[in-house]
Order: sequence, then C-alpha cells, then structure tokens
Amino acid sequence: MLSIFVETSCNRYERDECIFCHVFEPLDPYDTRNLHLTPDQAKIMAEKISQVDVLTQLASQEINLTGGEVSMNPDIVEVFKAFSTISPNVCLHTNLDINSPKSKRWERLLKIIDLSGRIDITLYPT
Repeated sequence: MLSIFVETSCNRYERDECIFCHVFEPLDPYDTRNLHLTPDQAKIMAEKISQVDVLTQLASQEINLTGGEVSMNPDIVEVFKAFSTISPNVCLHTNLDINSPKSKRWERLLKIIDLSGRIDITLYPT
C-alpha cells in the first residue's frame, strides 16, 4: 500500500468545512491556500509514481489518501480521480465527525463511493 498525505490538519472538530485552516502556531507563516493537495499536484504525483517501479507496485495494491482530515479538502474527489488512474484500489481515510446532515464533506464521500472508492471511517468513543 502507498499512503499519500493530501491535507494538513484542519480545525476539524469545530465545523464541517475548512474555513479557517491551519490555525496552529507552527503553520502561521504559511499561505493556508496552498496546504491542500490540488488536483494538478495529484496528477503530477500520479505520473511520477508510475515512473518508479517500487512505487507502481505499491500503488497497484492500494493507495491510501490520508491527512489531517481528508474530506476537508474541497478538491478531494478530483484528487481521488487522479490517483485512480494508477491504482484499482484507492481508499480515503476520514473521521466521522460531520456535524450536519447536509455536509459538503459527506457529499464528497458519497461521490467517491459512487466512483467505486473505499472510505475507511474512524469512530471515536464519545
């Protein structure tokens, strides 16, 4: 399996959408608009992965899209599609902390499921 970090940890426990990302002090000097993996970056990564035998072998088993909270990435469906070009099994790991029934995050997860993607959800005891 090949794990790809697609999103820096957002303030995920306060809202369903990434609004004021990366508020933690170590990330203050960075332009927060550039901390989500973009579809163009994913396409470049997929192309480079396909050029390295060992990475191609790992990707052929599975690609795991991970990060602080992957479903916060507004472009995660397009990112998923980019990695699906090099792997038959693309999985997205997320936490079930969606705060509203009409969440954009939930809609993105459903789109990925419709594209035959797998969603691994971590449940936390509360």
